[in-house]
Amino acid sequence: MEKIEPKTGFIVEVSKPWLVSLLCLLVIFGTVAVTGIMDLPAGPGGDTAKKADQNQPLIQPRAVFSFSPAEIILEKAGSASFDLNLSFEKEVFLDGVDIVLIFDSQMVEIIEVVPSEIFSFSVFRKDDLQKGRISVTFLEERGGGIGLSGNNELMTVKLKAKKAGESVIEILEAEKGVTTVITENGTSRKIDFKGESLKVK
Repeated sequence: MEKIEPKTGFIVEVSKPWLVSLLCLLVIFGTVAVTGIMDLPAGPGGDTAKKADQNQPLIQPRAVFSFSPAEIILEKAGSASFDLNLSFEKEVFLDGVDIVLIFDSQMVEIIEVVPSEIFSFSVFRKDDLQKGRISVTFLEERGGGIGLSGNNELMTVKLKAKKAGESVIEILEAEKGVTTVITENGTSRKIDFKGESLKVK
């Protein structure tokens, strides 16, 4: 008596040789049938559902950092200042904000950084200026955080030109160990944001 061991792991005993051919035909037919079913078009709404997923709107950032003005023209030996603003469409309660701005220290010199008094505490790390960074941390000590909505002025920065030319001041969004972070109260979640840039001429 001959034994055939299909890929299914079962052992089938065949007493007549012609049954071997029949069994092979059945296996082939079953494979073709399954493949055909897998290739059939999706049922009602199948394609529509796929298209709906592709057309889902992108999640918009909940916060926006912006500069005012959006461009500065520095006269020779002159100085200027700008404000950094943080805006929300809806009220959000925050525990704090870590801000890191990057600038070209060979082109401009930061004269003064004045954090706003929106939060309970603020820390300006002056030593970071040598690295071409303006680093300020805001912390809220009140339970429940501080509720912010609309446009909020976080700091005013005064600067002057070191030499003629164009440069950019912008939000540092991600770097090893250093980044700009907005922390939501009660969840410690990091809020997504969009950062604009400031042109300096």
